[in-house]
Amino acid sequence: MAAKNILSALQVENAKPGLKPVKVASEDGSPTKSKSAEIPIDKAYKLLDGGGLHLVVNPNGSKWWHFRYQFDGREGKISLGVFPAVSLAKARKLRDECEGKLAKGINPSTSRKETHKASKQDTANTFRVIADKWFTEIFSGHSKSPDHAKRVRARFENDLFPLLGERPISAITTEEVLTAIQRIEGRGCLETAQRALGSCSEVFQYAKALGYCQHDVTDGISSLLQRPARSHFPAITKGEQAAPLLQAIWNYRGTAVVQSAFRLNPYLFCRPGELRTMEWQAIDLEKRQWLLPLEKDEAREKARKIGEPIDDCLIVPLAPQVYQILRDLKSITGSGKYVFPGQRSIDKPMSDGAIREGLKTIGYPGTIHTGHGFRAMARTMIIDELKIQEHLIEHELGHIQRFPNGRAYDRASYLQERDLMMREWANYLDELREGKPVRGSAPLDDIRAIQKSEYYSSR
Repeated sequence: MAAKNILSALQVENAKPGLKPVKVASEDGSPTKSKSAEIPIDKAYKLLDGGGLHLVVNPNGSKWWHFRYQFDGREGKISLGVFPAVSLAKARKLRDECEGKLAKGINPSTSRKETHKASKQDTANTFRVIADKWFTEIFSGHSKSPDHAKRVRARFENDLFPLLGERPISAITTEEVLTAIQRIEGRGCLETAQRALGSCSEVFQYAKALGYCQHDVTDGISSLLQRPARSHFPAITKGEQAAPLLQAIWNYRGTAVVQSAFRLNPYLFCRPGELRTMEWQAIDLEKRQWLLPLEKDEAREKARKIGEPIDDCLIVPLAPQVYQILRDLKSITGSGKYVFPGQRSIDKPMSDGAIREGLKTIGYPGTIHTGHGFRAMARTMIIDELKIQEHLIEHELGHIQRFPNGRAYDRASYLQERDLMMREWANYLDELREGKPVRGSAPLDDIRAIQKSEYYSSR
């Protein structure tokens, strides 16, 4: 049954503290002729509207709407707001909503508390807060390198947090994320946009798993983005072009640290980040080996997810030329953590721009050759000019390689063969630097064709 509405808007408006409106019977006692009057009162009083709704007028002049109800045999009360912010009509509407919940077996007071709690959690669980948790608890442990972690963090700070950071993660829409990503595209940074979307998706998947949101709203956005053109790091991959580059590297005059790193780069052909963060504890000069921590990549992560044991390190054999450079450098930086410490602090590795700037100085800007390009140089020239089996160079590059039975190579696989290959490669680079002809006319079907006895007797 609909609640009986007793009060008028004028009565609510005119209700005063200290004076309670009452009905006074007429002199002849007729109820139809009763008059309105006001009686003094020194406390709060109620004006009933019916259906459990009433207005409480307090001595300080405030007027509050309340709704009384029965739930599970017990009386309950809930505040519906203060007049005039909540008008009589609005109070009645709120009362009707409460009655609707009661009809469904829902306690209005409990429902409100749960709503407030969820709202409070939403306010606290912003995109920034959840992204920070994901970064600390999940991403940091799986980042490829400190530099990679820094780049991912910068994308959040510069591109995602300005638009999404303070929004409750449960309230963010697909359109909002798309807008943030398209702003990155607008700068022409298509690959950055793709990477930012990937990180954003990981945050939403993390939030969904922990109950902070219901959906990954990044689904479907990738198909709306522009595709970046695939490109490789510029690299010199021919012996005749490598010769003047190697001569220029050896003529480069910089600090002992940078000069040593510069000369080691073509010999080792590791990633620039792996070279500059090389640590002395990973170098065994007696065994002439470097235990190289491998950067995480997609192939390794996929293999690890399916439970395949994958090494996170690779034993890199050190050719005599590499050994000599490191032995000389040991007396300079050997007391610290890093083989190539930074100029400002020995507790930090060499700047990630040192090799890049060195190449630019000797006339090889990033459009011609890069620090990463030494990997392409080694892979191409070792196969094409030294005629050494491809799987050995691929393993030395840290790429996942497999035996015929499907098992992945481990850190020590083909160590003797790779040891010989690294010596042969270092010797070939020296030949090119000294002006000797490019090889390629006498193919080696297998690295074992290198005379092991001669090699090991010289160790």
